[in-house]
Amino acid sequence: MVASTEGTVRRLGDSRRRWGLLGALALLVLVAMLIQGRPVYDDPYILFRFADNVARGHGWSFNAHTTTDNAATSTLSVLLLASGRVVGVPIPAFSAALFFATTWGTAVLTGLTLERLGHRIAGVLAAVMLAVSPALTAVWGMESSLYLCLLAGALWCATSRRPAWNTGLLLGFAALARPDGVVVGAALVLMFFVVDRSRRLTGRSWVGLVTAAATPLIAWSAFALWQFGDALPSTLAAKQAQAASGRWPLLLSSQGAGLDSELRGLVAGWDRVGELLLMALFVAVLLSIAAVVLRHAAWQVATTLVLATLAILVLYGVAFRIPSYPWYWVLPIYTVSVLSALGLEFAVTAVDLRVTTRTVIVAALAFALVAVNLHELQPGPNPTRTDYEYVGNWLRQHTAPDATVAATEVGKLGWFSERDMVDYLGLLDHRAIDHVRNDDYLWWAAHYQPDYWVTDGHFVDAPFLASACFTDHFEAVLKRPQLTVYRRTSTAPPPGNC
Repeated sequence: MVASTEGTVRRLGDSRRRWGLLGALALLVLVAMLIQGRPVYDDPYILFRFADNVARGHGWSFNAHTTTDNAATSTLSVLLLASGRVVGVPIPAFSAALFFATTWGTAVLTGLTLERLGHRIAGVLAAVMLAVSPALTAVWGMESSLYLCLLAGALWCATSRRPAWNTGLLLGFAALARPDGVVVGAALVLMFFVVDRSRRLTGRSWVGLVTAAATPLIAWSAFALWQFGDALPSTLAAKQAQAASGRWPLLLSSQGAGLDSELRGLVAGWDRVGELLLMALFVAVLLSIAAVVLRHAAWQVATTLVLATLAILVLYGVAFRIPSYPWYWVLPIYTVSVLSALGLEFAVTAVDLRVTTRTVIVAALAFALVAVNLHELQPGPNPTRTDYEYVGNWLRQHTAPDATVAATEVGKLGWFSERDMVDYLGLLDHRAIDHVRNDDYLWWAAHYQPDYWVTDGHFVDAPFLASACFTDHFEAVLKRPQLTVYRRTSTAPPPGNC
């Protein structure tokens, strides 16, 4: 009777601690979101526009009144946002709720996976890092958090010996969240169900796994092939053209990977504190390698993530040769977070310590990780991106509903202006891709004849700004600190050579 009572009390204590940790992780995610305030990049608003048009019955198009290519990199994100819009939830609010839920879910599921494999300390530390990562919070509004949550869920299902079809279904939806989820899924299946002999599947389980994973992918591919002629979004070809032009830094080049520059670009004040954090995580990753080799610490998870990360970097960086954008580094950052947690656990448990002492050390590590990551969070968009919101609202109020607007950044402008956008970088119109590849930005005004042009005057817009075509056919109607709006002055089409 006494033993039974003690067991009940212990279980209740564990339950309270677990619920307390779940609540603490939710609070950390919320604090990180409050510090940043809103999405900082332009690309989330591309997903918003597609979702809004789907919900309004305008079809799978960025512009409501004209057909565009499929520039939505995440099918699942668009469908979820559209479903929220259909039931009356504003898309930005739904996106924020989705980011909160999936970021929290990623942290919790990753922690539970590591705990189930016997690494509770690593689970706590990984969950804390993922909840407040400035690199992951910066891609709020993108498909990144949804993608990671589905992958973390698939890892948890694979680890907990759930029916194989559960893992397959999550992997199928992860591939709809981001197409490279197929690579992660393949690595997971290989390591958990082929290499790990204790988890090898029966023939029936294999059928369930493959069928569950393939069903959502086949359904979308059939629709996409019928609608667009291609199951993949058009963005890949556009990004390859950008890289070929030489104006965009590559994901992988002779100078190395672009991760460091991307991390620095993710935060407004990446300083010495952030650099120290990176150095500490690098040491922790080295320790995690020792832990995996010497202790077989969560080796299935570690090898799955490392294998998938390397495969995706090689695929994007070598085979496809695309530019370096922050969202391509989401899986590597997730992998580093998990490996770092395993390494820190290895360091803490390498020496014999009292339970109380070890608990204090782990709590101090968790507190330090939270403090440093929150310190590095970017407090809102930079001034240029804020100007896009202002200009978008100005265009909605001061231009005709059927006006067309040209710009290099079409997401925020399109969302706030509610005007049809002209994209001469090839995301919305594949006819621009050859011009981008050849570094030609003098053709678009004559071809598209937009009513307005929004530019910061730099980068790819500088050649056109210095051309006779611009001087003869455009005038400034709004000047902001970062952006200028020009109106086309001539109703006659600009000459073909301008």
